[in-house]
Amino acid sequence: MAVAKRTGPDFLFLANAHAQKFDDIEKNHVCNLYFQNSSTQDWISVTGEAVTSSNDDPRIKEVYAKPVSAWFGDLKDGVHTGGPEDPRMKLIEVKANCEFFLFLPSLSLGAVLIPVRIRHLLLEGRHQLHRFRY
Repeated sequence: MAVAKRTGPDFLFLANAHAQKFDDIEKNHVCNLYFQNSSTQDWISVTGEAVTSSNDDPRIKEVYAKPVSAWFGDLKDGVHTGGPEDPRMKLIEVKANCEFFLFLPSLSLGAVLIPVRIRHLLLEGRHQLHRFRY
């Protein structure tokens, strides 16, 4: 899945309603997202709660882009078109509780110095993330 939209500390994903991930979320809504820039080794880890929406959520049209249809495919039945009205399309929203960031300086001397040269490590708790939502 690719991030469809980021609002403050929260993330929206478009996903196929028939995917196993919806059953997983129903059983346990706690989740972790991890993003890494492979060229700099910077990363962010987000722990939060995943919630799902119905397939008529207006935000689907807001975040939909034509390339998304390739992930769904057109079943040629006039209903399952891969477009924003496709009943298979649902949103997963991750509401962040905790975010860890690590941004490393660019090093010309190699990775051995990375632990010594950490520029920024930040933990944002739930009480601080709340201010980014509103």
